[in-house]
Amino acid sequence: MLSLISCASKQTKEQQVVNDGVVTIDIENGLSNVVPELLLSDAVSVVEVVPLEMTPASLIGEIDKLTDGIEVAASDIFILNGRGNNVLRFTRDGKFLNSVGKIGNGPEEYIRMSNFLIDEERREVCIISCDNGMKVYGYDGTFRRVASRMRLDNFLYTGSSRYLKYEKDYFVNTWLPIIRPVSEVQDSIWPFAIVDSCFNVKRRFYNPAIRGREEEIVGHRSKPETFDAVNYWMEDRTAIDFYAGEFNVMYPGVDSIFRLNVAKDNFVPVYSLALGERPDFEMAHLWLKDRKFFDYLWITDFYETKDYLYFVGSQSEKIYAICYDKQSGEIKSTRRKGEIIETKFPWFKIPHRRIARPFILKDDVCGSGDFNVQFKCKGKYWVAVLYPSKLSETLDMEALKKETVKSESSKQRLLRVLNDMKEEDNPILLIATLKE
Repeated sequence: MLSLISCASKQTKEQQVVNDGVVTIDIENGLSNVVPELLLSDAVSVVEVVPLEMTPASLIGEIDKLTDGIEVAASDIFILNGRGNNVLRFTRDGKFLNSVGKIGNGPEEYIRMSNFLIDEERREVCIISCDNGMKVYGYDGTFRRVASRMRLDNFLYTGSSRYLKYEKDYFVNTWLPIIRPVSEVQDSIWPFAIVDSCFNVKRRFYNPAIRGREEEIVGHRSKPETFDAVNYWMEDRTAIDFYAGEFNVMYPGVDSIFRLNVAKDNFVPVYSLALGERPDFEMAHLWLKDRKFFDYLWITDFYETKDYLYFVGSQSEKIYAICYDKQSGEIKSTRRKGEIIETKFPWFKIPHRRIARPFILKDDVCGSGDFNVQFKCKGKYWVAVLYPSKLSETLDMEALKKETVKSESSKQRLLRVLNDMKEEDNPILLIATLKE
């Protein structure tokens, strides 16, 4: 594990800055400062209530968080539609406009969709397919061009990947497990690469915790061609945040946050997280994890805002939302009861264990209750998704009517939307704009 210097849970600004500007955050000791709730209004200026219009062409199921399935642009919202393998475009108030992309074998079509990117400057939607490369459409769904015909697995060593656009560059992010043959992987284990619009690799970036372990990692690769009962090595995907136009990342199991430094053309550390005792590399990366793995303190994502840096993590069955004040160095946190879920497979002696770690703040802006930040969009927005079929379990309408909130107009908008909705309707988005 990469770990830098540890210091007290409340620090002066001068004490925070160490090691050439790297700020150490003592999360382990800071967890002792427990508060009943962390308020959404500390981080955001406004919350928009957006019911997504449902038509025969815009029926949406559950929106997949792992595919980064929502993009919020200045005047539009784009949703990855798993049902139709396309992208649905809505106005910012939820009116359905059109779909983008189509399944098929034609020159303007693709066999299956992996993800999509939005280019606001050109008003383009780039649909990425593992089989067909990348095809580009206008916002209105009009086909424009084939950007690449490359099969993406020609240069990926794993089946897990996502695609990002930062300024003028396209980035590919990938993570363990390795599934490619050993001869094709050695010394090529990279989590980020800059690619051109044809997906030719221009520059690779390496996780410092993995450098020097390439042979060991390759030796513990997944072998889907034989699927023998091997407890291979894998990891969660990299946490990413674009607040204030910065490209910040936290590699899984690496207790630091790195920032893309354009001048140095590299990711450099900006925060070091003191988390206490850490397990060895193998325990941290086994697919089927020992129960002891969960007894360590794990931070799995971070959320930067104007005044605060938030984290979500867990230890044993406790789920933490953590708030770090960037000026004072003070840390406060909330705790929730989680559950380590075990799934048993007949051909493995060890069960598969996992725990959900939602990042939840108290919605004191419009009163929706627990604001579960499910999507981060362009460093400007946090998005929570409310599913009408599940709202009766989580939202008390009578309590909402009486609640005192920061924005009474937003609360009244939410009440009207909830009153008009049907259980089978499309999801409702709560789009929170971060303070600048």
